[in-house]
Amino acid sequence: MRVGRHKIEISHKEKIFFPQAGLTKGDMIDYYRHVAPKILPHTRRYPASMQRFPDGLNGPDFYCKDTPDYFPSWIKTINFPKRENGSFSAPLIDKEATLVYLADQAMITPHLYLAPAKNLNRPDKMIFDLDPPENSLDFTAVRRAALDIMNFMHELGLKTWVQTTGSKGFHVLVPLDGKSGGSSQLRPQDCQNHGPQETKRLHP
Repeated sequence: MRVGRHKIEISHKEKIFFPQAGLTKGDMIDYYRHVAPKILPHTRRYPASMQRFPDGLNGPDFYCKDTPDYFPSWIKTINFPKRENGSFSAPLIDKEATLVYLADQAMITPHLYLAPAKNLNRPDKMIFDLDPPENSLDFTAVRRAALDIMNFMHELGLKTWVQTTGSKGFHVLVPLDGKSGGSSQLRPQDCQNHGPQETKRLHP
């Protein structure tokens, strides 16, 4: 398959990746190509951690933070320091060909880091990750928590959006200015600590 200037060898296109819908790996790759113009503006500035499902959605999955050596050299990577010694190279999904290649590598879900590649120490978004209780599909409490956190953020003068996750919950997304390194009056960690506490106070 040729995508832009790059030729990508697609493997096992007919493998079923989404059994309930009867969709194949090839269908997923075609879908990512179709939505690439909508996805890339949100991914091109952030390193990604790849959640890969070699045997499809119902098979075992694993997270791949470091770009394997066999990936083509035209895939841009960002050197990401570890808290301990060393570092890893996270891929940057900045073009359609990269998105297609990663989909061929069985990446169903790209997990973007919260800080842009140009300034890894300055996150420009904050996420509250909300899931229903264990072994439950009751979304009532999740919806209520999302609304409460949104209201609390609005009181602080912060805009918020709700996203459905790739699993079973919601993300409350709070854009930040990307300037705080933890020393400003309103720090991301303060919001993340006090937001859930405020929600618990309102609905013990």
